[in-house]
Amino acid sequence: MCLNLSYAEARLWRDKAHELISSSVAAKKTHDPLLIGAAQLSEVVSVVDGIKKRHGVLIEDALIAAIKFVPGWTASKSVIPRGVGKVFKTDCVAYNESAARAYVFECKRQYAFLDGDAKKAVDDRLDAIEKLFPAFATSQGWSVSNSDLFILSFYGTAKGKKYQVHDRHTVASLFPPCAMRFVNDFVSYTEAIVSRWCFERLDPQAADKQVQHPQDRTEPRGHDLRGETEDENLFTLIDRYGLSDLDRILIMSEGIRVVRANAG
Repeated sequence: MCLNLSYAEARLWRDKAHELISSSVAAKKTHDPLLIGAAQLSEVVSVVDGIKKRHGVLIEDALIAAIKFVPGWTASKSVIPRGVGKVFKTDCVAYNESAARAYVFECKRQYAFLDGDAKKAVDDRLDAIEKLFPAFATSQGWSVSNSDLFILSFYGTAKGKKYQVHDRHTVASLFPPCAMRFVNDFVSYTEAIVSRWCFERLDPQAADKQVQHPQDRTEPRGHDLRGETEDENLFTLIDRYGLSDLDRILIMSEGIRVVRANAG
């Protein structure tokens, strides 16, 4: 099984990573009085705070998109009715048609950092969704023989009171490896460009030594990738090579392969 997407689709997600920074830079800054004498540091702290607020949702969106790219799978932030005029807006519901298995989970960047009330609220939501889910699955035309409810804590796991807590590594056992490769490459790329931006603001010279920029190397359109399998970050790869919107990218267990639009 592999994930097959166009260069245009991959580029869209590359751009989302950069927009995470630009939108936070453009937003109104909140400067901490403790940093009144360090303007650049204050800016970096404010921008990173803004990025963190958007980052969790972007991870959810990337995971949903990656699962949907895989044939036989579907995923969405499903809306589950829970009474007259009321609904649960889930973080993610995924369904594997061939296995007749569904996954319902709450996404948190770092579950361990939540206080007791917040963790209880997550459990209460999943308890309620668990009761409503069979009827919801039927309404979608799904034939579900098994359903798993859990918590995804992307950056580090923690013990849940009732539901299992997965991190970015253990959740890979539930979903196709190619989908998780897409998500992990996207998150790693985002981490790299955010770190690069921070270094550039604080010390541009140190930035060149500390963080390799994903766009430091480029290859011309004429470089032929057909038949080659690259084991590098997907989004670094599309930065490096001059691809066309019609070229396709295959994410497989052994790496990433580009299929040129003019391949004969």
